[in-house]
Amino acid sequence: MPNAQCRAAKPAAKVQKLSDGRGLFLQVTPGGSKLWRMNYRWQAKQRTAAFGSYPDVSLATARLKAAELKDKLAAGIDPAAKEGTAAGAAPVKPFKDAAREWFNAREAQWVSGYAARIWSRLDADVFPKIGAKDVAAITPAEVLALLREVENRNALEMAKRLRQTMSAIFRFSVANGWASSDPAAPLAGAMKSAPRQQHRAALKEDQLPDFLKALQTYSGDRAY
Repeated sequence: MPNAQCRAAKPAAKVQKLSDGRGLFLQVTPGGSKLWRMNYRWQAKQRTAAFGSYPDVSLATARLKAAELKDKLAAGIDPAAKEGTAAGAAPVKPFKDAAREWFNAREAQWVSGYAARIWSRLDADVFPKIGAKDVAAITPAEVLALLREVENRNALEMAKRLRQTMSAIFRFSVANGWASSDPAAPLAGAMKSAPRQQHRAALKEDQLPDFLKALQTYSGDRAY
């Protein structure tokens, strides 16, 4: 990718990715930010490294950082050890911070009770698990694991809604350049379905007289 292409890149309605090859790309957000990102795999997990923004970080510098990351991978060193995703270091964008910005951007559209329920679900079931993790480094397996915990409480509908909420937060993060994908999106088909409710067969017309007679003489407890 020539440097002129980096300079000439213009924002569009959706996030653009200008590839430089071997995982390195320039992410252009609808807001006009130009962010260096690099996709790589560590211990069978997909990750995205952040190298800063263009033009503060030049194309040559981004390529150098990408080469350094590949050297670490080849040496069996976790590249996140000196990145925001390292233990004890501040992530590039913690999931909870991304969720807060998404929530603030949407809250005015919701009634107060609904907004409170949304945040309460996240606070109870999501933030303790991945709230401090870099939103760009969260995997589908991690999202599914926390959703399974909700399902195991037999809260199947809540788990379904929680996945939808998380997916909205990840999409918001992609649009703002904090992440490159939505790991909750492919999990829709993995969610457990509520058992089908069984209904009694409808009475036939010739059964109604006997049913009404039995109903009039019924002396048992009422169902509430």
